[in-house]
Amino acid sequence: MPHTSHKKRRQRQEPLPRNKRGEIESEDGWTRIARSDKAFSINRRHPEADTGGMISSPNDPDYDQDLDEGYTQMTFTPTPAETPAGASLEKALSHYQKSDSAWKQSNTWAELKQTFDTRISTEHLNITNCICFGLSSPTGLTGAGFDRRDISMYQLAAFKSIIDLLSSQQAQPPAAFAQEPQFNTLDHQLLAHLDIQAVHHPAAFHLITAQSFTFCPGAEHREWVPNDLPGAERAELMERIRRDAVRGAGIFHRFKKGKQSFRLPDFGHEYALYNVYLFWRSSSAEGEEEGEEV
Repeated sequence: MPHTSHKKRRQRQEPLPRNKRGEIESEDGWTRIARSDKAFSINRRHPEADTGGMISSPNDPDYDQDLDEGYTQMTFTPTPAETPAGASLEKALSHYQKSDSAWKQSNTWAELKQTFDTRISTEHLNITNCICFGLSSPTGLTGAGFDRRDISMYQLAAFKSIIDLLSSQQAQPPAAFAQEPQFNTLDHQLLAHLDIQAVHHPAAFHLITAQSFTFCPGAEHREWVPNDLPGAERAELMERIRRDAVRGAGIFHRFKKGKQSFRLPDFGHEYALYNVYLFWRSSSAEGEEEGEEV
């Protein structure tokens, strides 16, 4: 899923009350949404590894700003992935089944399931919905014909396996949603066949509650700084990147409170699930500064 960065200064907004979701549109055109305290989530990247060590910088004046806010506005027009010639739902399902079989035979799935059975299920989280962000297109070609269908299919198989796992251990199966600007018509058909509803941005953000499971296989973020950027502009851009990283560290620091975490073994197939962390709310960690990390 493509990622973008804003280029305008933000107008300071008072944060919304915690555990409530709401949308704010500021004068500079950014739309913001207050974040709720998610019960259970998987994130592709551990934020601590991407902030240059700034996770331990609470004295930075930018550290404690906007902790309950997140950007949800896309600054580009999303384009559905190109559907290859001869593609069909039957072929897509065959591809998915092969990916699902490889996933279910992996050590990553075995460790995830064991962690769920021995640690997460004891918390009685009662997940009401499962939401996937950043899956990309499991059936189409993206960005100048780039083919990442294998990666996306493995990630989809992982997401569906967790939905099924939750359904088997709860009285009420959770609803399932996926949001990705590159979904094409065939992707919608495949997801519907798997009982996953594809929704358009920003609908999925509004679905997150304290009883949600969120899956973000493509949540990493990178800033590109051109080498030929003039000195003053480069310095300003680097400072903005630093402030964003520090604020992100503050958000993650608050997110970890009262949660346990576990790093899954790497999946080993096309980097589909590499450096994956699992987080869940834990009654035993209430009031702790950080959740346990394995």
